[in-house]
Amino acid sequence: MSVFRHQQEVSSKRLMSNMRQKSAAYALPPADAFSYQGKMKLASFWGDYVNHQTHYADNNIKFNVRADLTLKQGRQFYSTDHNCYDNVYISEAIAVYNISEFLNKLNYDCYKHAYKRYGKKINITSCIEGGDAELREDMSKTDEEKRLHAHLLLEKPNHITFDRFEHLIHKNWIESSWGYDMRSIEKIKCTYLSSKYNMKSGADSLDTENTHFKY
Repeated sequence: MSVFRHQQEVSSKRLMSNMRQKSAAYALPPADAFSYQGKMKLASFWGDYVNHQTHYADNNIKFNVRADLTLKQGRQFYSTDHNCYDNVYISEAIAVYNISEFLNKLNYDCYKHAYKRYGKKINITSCIEGGDAELREDMSKTDEEKRLHAHLLLEKPNHITFDRFEHLIHKNWIESSWGYDMRSIEKIKCTYLSSKYNMKSGADSLDTENTHFKY
């Protein structure tokens, strides 16, 4: 887990650096990022930043669908060493991997060979919430009681209807290794509020591995 957290921190620093370059008008919140006030400031900053990309930036990104997707808490895998089934429980690293697996399938369904050959893919922000208290700095009691789940904001491709996109999200999530059949998929009413809500647990809820902005 320490290696995974280090990789996430490096990826997060790269994203924050990119954010500074792309949005010089914003200032990152103070160093008390794990206090309640710091979390709210960071959540507000993130909401402003994503909203800026959607409405005002030249790249004209449109985050118009939010998907709250839940993960299985555990699975059984056959162990050839012990000649029996072993229980494997969900972790932050597994959650990130599963979201990546899901997005690979979703991107292919949306863009087919343009995704495989040219890397054309959906713009997305990804945050992970809930799970083990050891995965979060200063996790609230409410978050500890929640099943590990993902909050995603996605840009629906213009050539796909919302109903079709909703179906593809559901299908590919259920078919992913750890996807659990508990979900909420809806059109985004306010990009700022949706982004702010997704970051409410703190900076380390941001899944930088799967967050993608098309600049």
